Amino acid sequence: MTMTSPRATQKDVARISGFDQSTVSMALRNHPRIPEETRSAIQKVAQTLGYSPDPMLAGLAAYRNHQRPTTFHGTLAWFVNGRKDFAWETSPHFHSYFVGAQKQAKSLGYQIEVFDLSALAISKKRLASIFRARNIRGLLVCPQPEPLTELAFEWEDFSAITFGYSLAKPELHTIATSYFTNTLLIMRQLIAHGYRRIVYCNPRKQDERLGFNCAAGYVIENFLANEKLHPPLFVELPTSPKNIRSWYTRYKPDAIVTCDLYSADSIRKAGIAVPRKLGVVCPDLPLPDSPISGAYVDCVRMGEVAATLLIDMLQRGERGVPTRTLRTLVEGIWNPGTTIRKQESLSVRKLAKRKS
Repeated sequence: MTMTSPRATQKDVARISGFDQSTVSMALRNHPRIPEETRSAIQKVAQTLGYSPDPMLAGLAAYRNHQRPTTFHGTLAWFVNGRKDFAWETSPHFHSYFVGAQKQAKSLGYQIEVFDLSALAISKKRLASIFRARNIRGLLVCPQPEPLTELAFEWEDFSAITFGYSLAKPELHTIATSYFTNTLLIMRQLIAHGYRRIVYCNPRKQDERLGFNCAAGYVIENFLANEKLHPPLFVELPTSPKNIRSWYTRYKPDAIVTCDLYSADSIRKAGIAVPRKLGVVCPDLPLPDSPISGAYVDCVRMGEVAATLLIDMLQRGERGVPTRTLRTLVEGIWNPGTTIRKQESLSVRKLAKRKS
């Protein structure tokens, strides 16, 4: 029989380090109330003893916490790197993230407070000091006004998580929809409906916000479809009715892929019937039961997941910019909408023309 040495406990770490058990418990969770020097000393002893949390006890603690009435644990910040022309509340995506995060945070004993740099008219340094003074350590970073944004902040003191791909630096843990698989999904629906000349219309700036994942999905599905589709075509949709008509005559698409929620209306205003003349699909629909055909992304659910992960980070004492970024992807769901239709009748007409 193999004899195993008993598991090191927090009591052992306290005995060897000379600190009381409550201090040890907080230090092992990187709690900011414990001085860094004390934390380091305790964690070094724990490492020497081979201490690791007992998963059974952790599970029991989680169960007990779940059974207790929810008590208030603190405030999380909804951190907006705003500007005067950026009203995040008007974006159905961003607002739904916030609603989901707020709902989940409340169920776990936290409240969320909005801190908008533009509205507050204070520096990032001043905001960090406010967070520290109020013991706000968890930040839900709202998507940025512009893609490829670099946001300097005193991240080392905080747990932070963001949404999507607009924040380029630092690379925080991220929640997003799976734009790549969403685009595969809508392309396959278009093919199944008989569409063959499918044009990709997202402008480059929009693609930067999406990490180029929609463009990648479009190209890959064109490759996988082999000879079923016309070659990939990337052309932005113009804005004026006259230019849209010229664009339609030149490129002759039977369907477009776009994240512009208003493109179908613009096309109709140009005198082109949707979906009779042109199908429109979107891989990033923020609301269920949209009249636009495409992939519905559950932004409320993403907000809930973000709040859960952030609170987990706080409880683990995980602060600062991660050495390896984790991206949690929530897949979209097909929304039939009203902007595509079956194309068999077009094939029948072509066949009839050849016979006549």
